[in-house]
Amino acid sequence: MKTLGEALQETRILSPVRRKLRQLGFPTETYWVQLAILRGCHHYQEPGPPVIDPGPDRISNLEIAAALLSNESEYNPTFVRVAAQLVSGGSTSDAILRIANMERLHTPLRHIAEAGKAIEPDNSFWTTLLKNLPSRRPPEGILPHRDRFTTEAPLHAGQLRMKRSKLWLRPKGCNGNE
Repeated sequence: MKTLGEALQETRILSPVRRKLRQLGFPTETYWVQLAILRGCHHYQEPGPPVIDPGPDRISNLEIAAALLSNESEYNPTFVRVAAQLVSGGSTSDAILRIANMERLHTPLRHIAEAGKAIEPDNSFWTTLLKNLPSRRPPEGILPHRDRFTTEAPLHAGQLRMKRSKLWLRPKGCNGNE
C-alpha cells in the first residue's frame, strides 16, 4: 500500500489526529470517509463500515480532513476529495493553517486551495490560505484535478449545457467560507 506521503515524495510523519481517530474507534480511512458522509459529504456516498458519529466536539470535520490528508494515509484520490469538501465546510483559515502546520499538510492543502481559487476566484477564503501556505506543489498528476472537487450547477430553463458552471462541493448544509 502506497501512502499519500510516498506519492507526494514527502518525509513520513506520525499524525496525532490519526491516533486520536483510532482511539475513538475509527481505525482506517474507510471509517473516516463514512464519518464524513454522516457529516454531510453525501457526494461520496458508498458502502462502508457502519459508524456512529461521536460528534464534532470529540472530533471536528477539520480533524477528519487532516487525517485523510496526512502523509501516513493510504494514497487514494477520493480521500483527498473528501478532505477538500470538509476543509471548505465552514472552518476558518486560521484553524486550517494551525492544523496544516501541526500535521504538515501544506502540499495537499495548497493544491486544494489553488483549485478552490480557480473555481471560486472571488472567495477570500482561498486567497487567505494561498497567501499563508508554502508554495511547494505536488508532482504532476498525483492529486485530483480541480474539477474533481466540484459539481455542475443545475440547469435553468433556456440554459445551454455548455454554459453550466462548476460549484465547489461542501458538506450538505454548509454555505461556504466567504
